[in-house]
Amino acid sequence: KTSRENQWLIIKANDQFASSEDLTVTKPESVLTRRAVSIRQNETGDRRQTDAMTITYKGHTKDDAVSEKKNATSITQFPINVKPMLATAVDEPFNDKRWVFEIKWDGVRSIFFWHKTKGIFKIQSRSGKDITHRYPELIRPLKSAVRCKESIILDGEIVVLDKDGTPSFQDHQRRMNVDDDREIEFLSQQTPANYYIFDVLYLDGKNLQGLEFLQRRKIQSDVIDKNNRIQISDFIGEVGKEVFDNVRKMNLEGMVAKYKSSKYLQGVRSRKWLKIKTMKTQDCVVIGYTRGEGNREGYFGSLLLAV
Repeated sequence: KTSRENQWLIIKANDQFASSEDLTVTKPESVLTRRAVSIRQNETGDRRQTDAMTITYKGHTKDDAVSEKKNATSITQFPINVKPMLATAVDEPFNDKRWVFEIKWDGVRSIFFWHKTKGIFKIQSRSGKDITHRYPELIRPLKSAVRCKESIILDGEIVVLDKDGTPSFQDHQRRMNVDDDREIEFLSQQTPANYYIFDVLYLDGKNLQGLEFLQRRKIQSDVIDKNNRIQISDFIGEVGKEVFDNVRKMNLEGMVAKYKSSKYLQGVRSRKWLKIKTMKTQDCVVIGYTRGEGNREGYFGSLLLAV
């Protein structure tokens, strides 16, 4: 029986010491047990606790000693469709030795499939559409860069760079919906694309999605030879705030934080991958307007938006 005497309800005000840091992301472990409980979002956006619990200490799992071969499973049929893992948006950068940080490339998310025996060579968009024909300048460099024995699936971003070497989504937009062969060939020479690879999902009959992120990245580095069109998206550990400051100074879109031990979860917007943008944006729907007056006559005066 629990006594109701000496029970307290404490409410902390939003004072000068308040922080926007999401502790379920940056410090998921219990102070007492060092256990980390995975939190994910359901379809309504609510967060709920999963049943899976991992014992962690200093950023490492209890199963660190388990070999990669045990975690990489054999597959009998080569997948021809993959839904990319997605990152959850957060407001502020953070420092944490359990996380790594890389540039958020402003381009087109793309999955690359190659099976030499079956004759499969395909670049697939996030929506599942075959976009190989739109980037002919990537075909030969990909074949040269990738050193698989038989098959591989890679995740990355196709990016068009401007003359200063900065990602230009505006230039890329000219290429995204073009299907005419002559125009594609012209644009591939005028505004050539690069493929920045940041994950490997399958390799020579093995499903690597169950491996931890750092294990997958080591395998990726072993099978990719960079060239003028094919690059590996580098990352830096722990110092997320410093990385974010540099990304902002370079006028880039933002950065992505990835939990070192995260598995690859197809089609899931996971909190083990986080995106922090340098510019805050909001999706809105125009539901009304007022007519323009004076210099704005003939145009609209103001818009009514639904967020």
